[in-house]
Amino acid sequence: MKYRLMILLFYSLSSYGFDKFDAAICDAGVDNPARVLCYRNAGAFSQCQNNDATAELSCYKDKINLAESEKKEACPTTTQGKCIAVGDAAYIAPNDYSSSAVKLPDKQQSAKEKPAVETDSLPPEIAKLESDMVVINGDCFMMGSGLDTKKIRMGDERQHKICVKDFEIGKYEVTQAQWRAVMGNNPSHFKGDNLPVEQVTYNYVQDFIKKLNTQTGKTYRLPTEAEWEYAARKDTTTAFYTGDCINTKQANYNGTYDYNNCGAKTGAYKQTTVAVGSYPANPWGLYDMAGNVWEWTCSVYDSSYGGSENQCESNNGAGMVHVVRGGSWLGNPIRLRSANRGRFSPDSRDSGLGFRLSRM
Repeated sequence: MKYRLMILLFYSLSSYGFDKFDAAICDAGVDNPARVLCYRNAGAFSQCQNNDATAELSCYKDKINLAESEKKEACPTTTQGKCIAVGDAAYIAPNDYSSSAVKLPDKQQSAKEKPAVETDSLPPEIAKLESDMVVINGDCFMMGSGLDTKKIRMGDERQHKICVKDFEIGKYEVTQAQWRAVMGNNPSHFKGDNLPVEQVTYNYVQDFIKKLNTQTGKTYRLPTEAEWEYAARKDTTTAFYTGDCINTKQANYNGTYDYNNCGAKTGAYKQTTVAVGSYPANPWGLYDMAGNVWEWTCSVYDSSYGGSENQCESNNGAGMVHVVRGGSWLGNPIRLRSANRGRFSPDSRDSGLGFRLSRM
């Protein structure tokens, strides 16, 4: 298939340190040409190296359907950085272009800034879901736990380097009030509007997300396993984001058990979930990333970490075992470690099993 590019627009972005603005019309072989606006220094999907200066690239698209062979992870070029992005990839555009002046929007928004959302028409419980989404700046990190004999670890926690892109994640676990606002029911064993919803299967959570996205026009989902651990850790490399130990003033778990003789055994055991946000937040400002309820991820469990940890199961995981993270109110402290992996079939339900939302 032939692709014809005409770069139509030119603009000076001197205030951002770059001197070009490109808008492209791409004939992708569809009924309506795909209009793609790309501008540098907006920090989104890829990087474009232009005359030895690295420029971040953000691209917005309407319709495009390029072959996989034409997508590249980045677009190094010295020809004015002519790039077209497809999703989170980009390819170098041909040089058959022309330019003319264009007026930019009054305000440019970085991809790392949280976009404004109209929430006035939404139920307050759903509006709070939106306002509580936390922007997480992606990076590479060491996922899993090392072979340190001073620490207790499981056999499926192979430590390896993995990279995640920018994403958003809920500050809190989804509450029963929020679940009821979308689904009209409350399956939880422990009742309370501000308690985390539990007794929800993976498949039931997918139904919730579909209805929520229809109601809000957004693209909520569960976090991948890699996103979850990155969000739990931030810059920490210790067993817990609280350090190499944790106590029952920091998380809701079964405090009649210890971890590595570090003082996690305090005797406190609530034997119930607690209101979200009852304990101190982790370094990202996220609450209950350890304890309270296990949290579903969208990743299929692979004991050897073969790559599924960094992607969502595309078919709702029918029949596939999915990873859960974080431990719960009835669990031992060893299960609250940032690297610890739990797993359930998609139709499993439990009073210690809930979730939080994510979004790219």
